[in-house]
Amino acid sequence: MINKQMRYIESHYELIKLSLNVGYSVVGTVRLGRSSRISRAFSEKIMLAVTGVNECSYCSYLHSQTALEGGVSTAEIQNLLAGELGNFAEEESIGLMYAQHWADTKGNVSDTVEKRVVDYYGKERTKYIELFIKLVNFGNMCSNTVYAFEHKMMTKKLKARLFLIYLASKPAAIYINRRATRMEHSSARITR
Repeated sequence: MINKQMRYIESHYELIKLSLNVGYSVVGTVRLGRSSRISRAFSEKIMLAVTGVNECSYCSYLHSQTALEGGVSTAEIQNLLAGELGNFAEEESIGLMYAQHWADTKGNVSDTVEKRVVDYYGKERTKYIELFIKLVNFGNMCSNTVYAFEHKMMTKKLKARLFLIYLASKPAAIYINRRATRMEHSSARITR
């Protein structure tokens, strides 16, 4: 069972680990060929699956919008954000379950689970799947940290301890929030 709750960065070590995870993943996929890439719709589904676990409101809006633009149905988006994967085809469900599991365990997946994903998708495609998992997880965690800090969801003692993490997370949260706001405004112009 997935432990759905708004998660945020709780230590300097966690911020460094998240940052390095993204950096290594980006570098690791730059060298891969185009044939290993995954579709835009599948990448958005992966990001929605992670966002659903982390309960990130900024990213929920942003990735719902980009998923719709990428051909993902409204029902699929709602299912992903709710953590329900029963209606997805096997070629996606394994990756989506992996994304949820990765987010739920904060990247501490078992060797058995990782092997199953690599056996199904191959090493290179799995790296792309992990890239999207790590990118959105980083964005979720930064956005949630800023949200929790600014909306008094932390004790004063915790806020004092996490102030530098808040400052480090703020640029990513601002970027995500601005992208979501721009998309919202462009959608409003189109529907007029």
